[in-house]
Amino acid sequence: MIHRLPFLSQSSFKLVSSLALMSSLFLSSCANRLTVADAPTVNRGVDYLWTSGDEIGVRPGMKLVVHALPLRGEHANDSPPALTAYTWTVPAPRDRLDRKNVLFANFLAVSGMPTDEVSGSVEKDIQRRSELLCAQGGCKGGSVDSRYVDDILTPLFSTLRVRYFNQWSQPGPANSVTALRRKACEPSARFLEKDWSANTTPTGTLVYTYAVNATPVEYEVLGAGDWFLRGGRGTLTPDPKASDWYLTRGGVGYARGFTEIQIPVRVGPSPTSVYFPICTSVADAEKAIGQSVAGVRRSAAFMPRGVNGQALAHANPSDGYFTIWLDDRASAEGLSGPSDLKSELMLGTGDVLIMGNGRSSPSDVPTPSWQL
Repeated sequence: MIHRLPFLSQSSFKLVSSLALMSSLFLSSCANRLTVADAPTVNRGVDYLWTSGDEIGVRPGMKLVVHALPLRGEHANDSPPALTAYTWTVPAPRDRLDRKNVLFANFLAVSGMPTDEVSGSVEKDIQRRSELLCAQGGCKGGSVDSRYVDDILTPLFSTLRVRYFNQWSQPGPANSVTALRRKACEPSARFLEKDWSANTTPTGTLVYTYAVNATPVEYEVLGAGDWFLRGGRGTLTPDPKASDWYLTRGGVGYARGFTEIQIPVRVGPSPTSVYFPICTSVADAEKAIGQSVAGVRRSAAFMPRGVNGQALAHANPSDGYFTIWLDDRASAEGLSGPSDLKSELMLGTGDVLIMGNGRSSPSDVPTPSWQL
């Protein structure tokens, strides 16, 4: 039932109602309508991609794959080096304690090399804090309670980021798929132009921040500097206060390797996530799964905002997600645009792909010969 406002005539009320309806239609069909030119604005909402010009933030649910080539200096290898890779899924706050999480924390503690002077060892500080928690009753029955996760692991893991620095003369437009691919996923061919010994730039370094005594210090994790797996970066001079694990004379040589970031994405109604490289666009994902993507459900944590700082869409209060439709539909809910946007929009951690048409092509068809 429509209640007529007492201070409006019937004709005036109809006019106001008509204007309100027209305004609603305009907002639903125009205000939330995206074009290809809006892609960088939407991408900018995925904030961890643009932590800084050369870093990507690490968030819960991501997978870090630490690749390494244990290659010593020239004439110092007594056996052929074997490639290694270790995969670790970043836990969410309040997750239960896991052996892999403790192992990875220890890896960070003993492998991290401080970029500034330090007053103590990360490893020893974690040990001291752990002993304190146990003394306060945090180790009852031989198990460690959630305070270990809350007080030690989460603060450490929340500072993780991966530093990339590819020497591209034209990195691509800001917040674009091209820029992110060159920043995070593509080795710079310019490295191949140099001699092995002249390649000194790390492009996949795992970095974290830790404060032993109030002052935060940045640490670079050894074994995660990728300069296209070529050359050397000289040697490091370990701070004796920082670690007991390295030679104090002669320095420590950088290892060859890099840290890869993968993000979890749900495909349609699947109850579990699949993982894509950090630089995957919606079109890339569509090609990988061989099926059309009609839209993307995305966490409000990655809500794009206009120049005035206002959110460009409204999140569903039931799940905290909003929708980006990519099939040219006119929708009053979320954002919508043409399919051309798919190649310009990055996937975000926790995205849910809304599937459209049935399988259009096999995603895993083998190529039977080099002769095509």
